[in-house]
Amino acid sequence: MKKLILFLGIAIMILIVPINAEANTVSFKDFLEDLTEDGIFDGKGSTIKWEPNEYDTKIQRIQNSNAQYQISLDDNSDDVIIKNATFEYVPADIPNHNDAWNTGSNSYSAEEIRNAEFQLLSTGNVTIENCKFEKVIVSPYGSNIRENDENREFIVKNSSFSNVYNAYALKDIYPHSAYIENNIFNNCSGGIYFEGAVSRGEIVIKNNSFSDMDKYAIEGKTDTRGLIQFSSQCKLNESTNIVIEGNEIRGNLVKASNKDENNLMVIRQLSDMADVNIDNWSLGNAFSVKIEGEGLRLPTMNSGEGSGGYYEFIGWASADIYNGPTDVTEAEKFLIGGESIAEKGKYYYAVWKYTKEEKPDNEDHATCVGDKDKNCDGVITCDEEIGEGWTWNNETKVCEYTKAGKYTVVNTSAK
Repeated sequence: MKKLILFLGIAIMILIVPINAEANTVSFKDFLEDLTEDGIFDGKGSTIKWEPNEYDTKIQRIQNSNAQYQISLDDNSDDVIIKNATFEYVPADIPNHNDAWNTGSNSYSAEEIRNAEFQLLSTGNVTIENCKFEKVIVSPYGSNIRENDENREFIVKNSSFSNVYNAYALKDIYPHSAYIENNIFNNCSGGIYFEGAVSRGEIVIKNNSFSDMDKYAIEGKTDTRGLIQFSSQCKLNESTNIVIEGNEIRGNLVKASNKDENNLMVIRQLSDMADVNIDNWSLGNAFSVKIEGEGLRLPTMNSGEGSGGYYEFIGWASADIYNGPTDVTEAEKFLIGGESIAEKGKYYYAVWKYTKEEKPDNEDHATCVGDKDKNCDGVITCDEEIGEGWTWNNETKVCEYTKAGKYTVVNTSAK
């Protein structure tokens, strides 16, 4: 019996040890098979690191600088949940590739194709949690016929995206609502790209860190994507709630005035935002929009109590008259959010009128009681009333001369 128990114990141990126990890694092929089965992949701290190898895993499309993996599920209506894993794409030459967009036999170098893209074709919700993506783009694309977009959510939290070349880290966001919170974006050509004609619900971009953004791109494409893009088809209306709150921007910054060489845009705007109020932006901090379409109106920014006073959103200054986020010198030239038509190709900057908070004075200040009250303390003393040497006797309630002998002045109201 003891031998049997020992044998069973060994068997169980063998079953629970990962097949590839070296450094807790999972092959890319195994990841895809696991995910497509039910839409759920919990890496439990594992790493998926791979080079492109079409003998093993087919690349469905080469698009710009991206090797695009179009991932369907066994039941494509299932939600997608990817969590607790590190994904690292290692660029390598891709020989003899062909797809529906690139017919014939085409070969690509590692230098040309620097990113992998997960294009998720599920029509359910997509959740990414506690993951690291190195040279990997995530796209909650959904169905080509845009099935169920109005009911879908895209959730990305506690994850990081690094070194995405000439593309957005999160792209083709078709779902109705998106919650992108507590993530790190580092050295990516763009941050977050919203696409599609679905009427948008809630868009929350909160407590993320953006470092060295919009620089890692081909020549001529730096400072052209920004942190957030709304494509020309995006429907942003009065039912859309956009919250951009608590995000940190480092490295490439938003321009603080027209003398500043930084040129990062917070929003690249290709759709009309006349009915949109952007909530919870840190009042008085630089905020920029670049207009990339004709006849577009800018959004309205939040107003409210801020550091040391009240910030009232006044409007949008074009780059040539922008002197800082609280400089209203050129206010008569500002565009009004929701009303004015902005000019295509121009940068605009949010400007607030700052009113310093008047702190209540809690000190007691007496009022002068006349010309003789020289120190304006509200009391005329004996020396102020009569002259030097006279002091008040509180017992007798009179002024007394105390320098040489004692003289009394009766019936005076002075002290």
